[in-house]
Amino acid sequence: MAISHTIRHTFITLIFSYFAFSPAIAQSRKEERAFQEAERYYEAGIRQSDNLQKQRYITYAIGLYTKYLRSHSGSKNESAARFHLGYARQTLGQIEEAQNTYRFLVERHRRGPYVGQASRQIAYLAIGEEDWEEAAKYFQIASQNLSEKNLRFSAMTKQAECLFKLNRQAEATVALRRIIDTEKHPHKDWASFMLAFQYFEKDDFKTTIRLLKTLVTSAQRSQYHSQAVFYTSLASAELALEDPKDSHLSMILGMSSNTPSLTPDQRRNLATNKARAQTSLMGLYSKKKDWDTVIILYEKGDFGATGKLEARRCERAGLAYLIKQDYRNARAS
Repeated sequence: MAISHTIRHTFITLIFSYFAFSPAIAQSRKEERAFQEAERYYEAGIRQSDNLQKQRYITYAIGLYTKYLRSHSGSKNESAARFHLGYARQTLGQIEEAQNTYRFLVERHRRGPYVGQASRQIAYLAIGEEDWEEAAKYFQIASQNLSEKNLRFSAMTKQAECLFKLNRQAEATVALRRIIDTEKHPHKDWASFMLAFQYFEKDDFKTTIRLLKTLVTSAQRSQYHSQAVFYTSLASAELALEDPKDSHLSMILGMSSNTPSLTPDQRRNLATNKARAQTSLMGLYSKKKDWDTVIILYEKGDFGATGKLEARRCERAGLAYLIKQDYRNARAS
C-alpha cells in the first residue's frame, strides 16, 4: 500500500509539472519559430543576386526581426537577431539605422561574438567617414569579442592603424605589443617594424636595433627585411656603430630611381630614404670628426628632408662648416 501511494503521488506530481511547464515550452517553441522565419527571409535575401528580389526579402526580414525583438526581448536569440537586423538595414543602405542597431547591440550585450561582429561593422563604417576615433574604439571591442581568429587578428591590426592616424603613440605602442604577443598573428613583422620605428623617431636607437634584430637576421626573410636593415643602419650610424667603408646607407644614397631592382614602394620612398641616409651618415662622420666628409655628404644635395630631420641635417652641416672656418656656408646652412 505504501509503495502504491508513493507511485500515485509521483504520477500526480509529474502531471502537475507538465501542465506548469507546458506554457513555457510552448512559448519557447513559438519564439524559436519566429526567429527561424526571420532568419530564412534574411538568408534568402543575402543570397539573392537580383537587387529587386534582394530588397523584397531583406525588407520583409527587417519587419520580422523588428516584430520578434519587440515580443521576445531577452531571448537566447536576441543578439543574433539584432546583428542580422543591423546588417539587413546596412544592406539596404540604411546606414544610420544600421549603426544605431549595432550600437544598441554592443551596449546591451557587451560581450559575445555578435557584439564583436557589430563592433567590426561600426568600425568599418567609421573608416568610411574617416572617423578614426570611432573606428579605433570599435575595432578594440571587436578584437576582444570576435570568435573567428582571422577577423580578430584583422581588428587588432586595424585598431593600431587608426591609433597612428590619431597620433596617439602611447596607445598605438600598446596595440602593437598586443599583436606581437599574440601567437600566430599574421602581422607580427609589421607590428615589430612599426614599434621599432616609433623608438627610432624618439631617438632611442639602441631599442630600435634590438627590436629589428629578428627581422634582420631571420632565415625566413620577412617583407619588412629591407626596411629593417635600413633602419638598423640608420640607428647604428647615429650610435657610430656603422662601418663607414661598408655602409648600407652609402648604397642607398648613391641609388638611382631607375634602379631595376627597386619595388614601386621603394622607388616612391627613395628621396625620403636618401635624406635619412645622408643625415645619419653626416652624424657618423661628425662623431669621427671627419668634417670634410660631412660637408661632401651635405653638398650631395637636398633630398627633401623636413622637420626634425632637416633641422638635424643643417645643424651637422653648419657645425662642419664652422669648424672648417667657412662662416658664409655655416650661416647659410
